[in-house]
Amino acid sequence: MLSVNSWCVDNGATNHVCNTFQGFQQTKQLSHWEIYIHTGNNTKVSTVAVGDLELFFINRILILKDYLYIPSIRRKMVLVFSLVQFGYYVYFDY
Repeated sequence: MLSVNSWCVDNGATNHVCNTFQGFQQTKQLSHWEIYIHTGNNTKVSTVAVGDLELFFINRILILKDYLYIPSIRRKMVLVFSLVQFGYYVYFDY
């Protein structure tokens, strides 16, 4: 089982999602249910804040925009599209 501190790279998600404020830069607090998502088990969860997040790699730092802070989410997700925009290649092997 993956840890709540692990990152998932997601090819189908519509938003970056994080369950901790670690790495967040500029944030905007949201009112309850101002922004929400539906999880994989069809549960609706409210976003607490939205902001820019620093994602650290070995040789660079990515600033990812409009990250949703949702403490009840089990894992942090980064969108494949964002990584590709920064010049990374993402390969999935099944």
